[in-house]
Amino acid sequence: MTTSSSDATLLEIPVLGEDASASVRASGRVVGAWRTWGIPVALALLVGAAFFPALGNGFVRWDDAVLFDDNPRYRGLGWKELRWMFSTFTMGHWVPVTWLSHGLDYTLWGMNPLGYHLTNVTLHALNAALLYLVARRLLGRAMRFDGPAAPLAAATAALFFALHPLRAESVAWATERRDVLSGCFFFLTLLAHLRALDAGPAARRKLRIASIACFVLAFLSKSIVMTLPLVLVLLDFYPLRRLPWDWRAWLRPEWRAVWREKVPYVAVSLAGGLVAFFAQRTFFTPVEKMGWTSRPLIAFYGLWFYVSKTTLPRTLSPLYEVPARIDPLEPRFLVAVLGVSFITALVIVLGRRWPAGLALWLYYGLVIGPVSGLVHAGFQLAHDRYSYLSCLGWALLVGAGLGAVVRAHQEGRVRPGIARLAGVVVAAWLFGLATLTWQQVQIWKDTETLWRFAVDSEPRCAICQSNLGVYLQNERLYDLALPYFERALALRPDYPKYHKDLGTDLLNLGRAPEAAAHLRGALELAPDDVEALNTLSVALMTQGRHPEALAILERAARLKPDDAMVQTNLATRAGARADRATAAHHARVDLSPTGTAGRRARAVRGAGKAGSTTRAAPGRGVDPGLVSVAMPDEAVILVTVGVFGLVIGSFLNVVIVRLPAHRSLWRPGSACPGCGTAITWRDNIPVVSFVLLRGRCRACAMKISWRYPLTELATAVLWMIAYAVFGFSSRFPVAIVFLSALVVITVIDLTHQIIPDVITLPGILAGFLANLATGWVSLAESLIGIAVGGGLFLAIIVVSGGGMGGGDMKLGAMFGAFLGWKVTLLAIFVAVLLGGTLAVGLLVTRRMRRKDPIPFGPFLAPGGAVGLLWGDRIVQWYVSGFIQ
Repeated sequence: MTTSSSDATLLEIPVLGEDASASVRASGRVVGAWRTWGIPVALALLVGAAFFPALGNGFVRWDDAVLFDDNPRYRGLGWKELRWMFSTFTMGHWVPVTWLSHGLDYTLWGMNPLGYHLTNVTLHALNAALLYLVARRLLGRAMRFDGPAAPLAAATAALFFALHPLRAESVAWATERRDVLSGCFFFLTLLAHLRALDAGPAARRKLRIASIACFVLAFLSKSIVMTLPLVLVLLDFYPLRRLPWDWRAWLRPEWRAVWREKVPYVAVSLAGGLVAFFAQRTFFTPVEKMGWTSRPLIAFYGLWFYVSKTTLPRTLSPLYEVPARIDPLEPRFLVAVLGVSFITALVIVLGRRWPAGLALWLYYGLVIGPVSGLVHAGFQLAHDRYSYLSCLGWALLVGAGLGAVVRAHQEGRVRPGIARLAGVVVAAWLFGLATLTWQQVQIWKDTETLWRFAVDSEPRCAICQSNLGVYLQNERLYDLALPYFERALALRPDYPKYHKDLGTDLLNLGRAPEAAAHLRGALELAPDDVEALNTLSVALMTQGRHPEALAILERAARLKPDDAMVQTNLATRAGARADRATAAHHARVDLSPTGTAGRRARAVRGAGKAGSTTRAAPGRGVDPGLVSVAMPDEAVILVTVGVFGLVIGSFLNVVIVRLPAHRSLWRPGSACPGCGTAITWRDNIPVVSFVLLRGRCRACAMKISWRYPLTELATAVLWMIAYAVFGFSSRFPVAIVFLSALVVITVIDLTHQIIPDVITLPGILAGFLANLATGWVSLAESLIGIAVGGGLFLAIIVVSGGGMGGGDMKLGAMFGAFLGWKVTLLAIFVAVLLGGTLAVGLLVTRRMRRKDPIPFGPFLAPGGAVGLLWGDRIVQWYVSGFIQ
């Protein structure tokens, strides 16, 4: 009977494994459940941690205003709210299940955006776990994985999908609940369908009913899932291989059962598609504005865009605007056409030898098809959120690649070093993606942050320029808003909105003649724009041209008799005939964002299908105080970070015990080294279980070392300090990874007097890539730091003839990669100071002799922590003492 070795602990985390030991089998259903769900739960926790900054986001004035701030109809789950949810086509979407989730949010949280974002993050974390379960089955059919390659490949696919910064828009924007919710039901649909194929007749029928029900819920969450019946047919071709390669044989009698099971899905898709078309009908871009020759170019661009951004996710933006003119010879469109054509030809040619490539490309085209641009709505060339389901294939491809390397290593076809290198590269890639995602979710923090980021990443986006100008105008920062309105108009002079925005801002700055000129330009393009007419009348009254202003106001009143601003300005004009100067003054005050009528008549103007923001329309400013964004309390965030630190600290105990023994971190599950009893979940809660059990095994009363709760507490405290120092900046995820590695190094070096290469060598690469992604220190400083940190210890080793270990040298190089050479020197100085002080104390008290070895890692670790957390400040303070 195989049991855990004597260095296993009661506080290790039970994880999934393929070959259960006898001790784990004896634990019964509890451990069986952990072995089934351990990896999905761990994946969900990791993804939730990566998206944790989203909880600090508020509602932004970009669709959130229409859906939440200015919409009382969804607030609750009463009959009136439910009837509205199932009948509304707000912003061109029929999504009653999504509205139900928002109604539940309001019931629980009111208008606090924290709750809405918490639901989004939870759903996305759940989707990562569901994709893992789906990937296990799909990759199992496609690649015939066995052993550790199967869960590793599926976990890699799930993490690549869930941690990619392209997911940030769908998760961090409250409006896009429909993405994560429809994705959840999409994965449940696939999972139930795949399970039905392996089930008996009775269970198969129930699973298919469940699959169809989940598809209905997915459709009622977002209609983008409409192509799922075609996806199921594609899966039957590959990897399920239920349909032959020759498509002409698909209609033969032996394949009819495959088609019959798709009928309910097709029925749901057709019915839902008709409703979705009806909901979107007024949002479709007319052919006069976008001809049929332009639409294929947009489709090619979209297909290339998501492939390229998946590979290199830089300069992501909330909006990629359609240019005023689509030129097929423009580089971005030309590259897209050539790239997509090349990939299509390649997968067709290699179709028989590599059916997976053909299936992935077809899946991508099917799912992205409804939003590819052939049927266009809005102002966008592409949206990050459209990648949520369409790019699943690329995640499966990455997972399959790593799984293939692991399998080749098991079969002796790949050297261990190559397999480890592949694992390090993928891990570093995932870490880099998580770091970028940590940054990307924070651009949705508030309206100003969103549009400032947008104009930086997409300076050609006129809507982005305009929306930032609108925000500044609503804050009455008219002079700061002016250049953004001017840029928007320069980019799209054919848009009356930008003439009107600029005219309104000029009027607020007291430049009435210039304002009138731009407002007349807006009316030339849109003669019946009541807002432009109203604002022009005020500009004319300000110049003393009252008869002309009155005529324009009367025309606006005929066009829109119930317009509050027009009626207010007419009343003001009529009541002030005796004092025209005073009338003009009051008209302008009333026009301002803080005017009484402006507050009374405020309205949301959509910026198009892609999204909307509250416009500072003439006389319709928004009082910033009307939108209350409740941010989570800092103490709550700090405690939450600490809890995550405890959980990770518990896993670090597993690493500390098993890594020096060259044992798998994932299997077998944890068991008591004394009696072999498997550890249940209730005995595995960090710190709490240790206290409740009074430091002993529940089964045999064997003592548990104090090292385990102390490791967990140390990790939690370090994480909390990192948050207190860095907040939710890009430095925070880098800091907690670095500090967690130091905890492991410290305990292992104290116990075994070794610093594992498996931590320091990948750590050097991870530090360099972290700086590449975040710009914490320059790449030159990082490279010099590697040379200085490693070279200094190498020199000591050479001079002393082995007085220092090679592990210290690699750890010094890791410090240099993360911290740069200046802070690395500080970290080493702190380590020498601590180590020297302790050594002198031990020598004086005669608790050690001069030639007794002392592990240096436990002193380097606090030096590295000090350098990470406060090194820049200390170095600046020190250098400033020499600069006059």
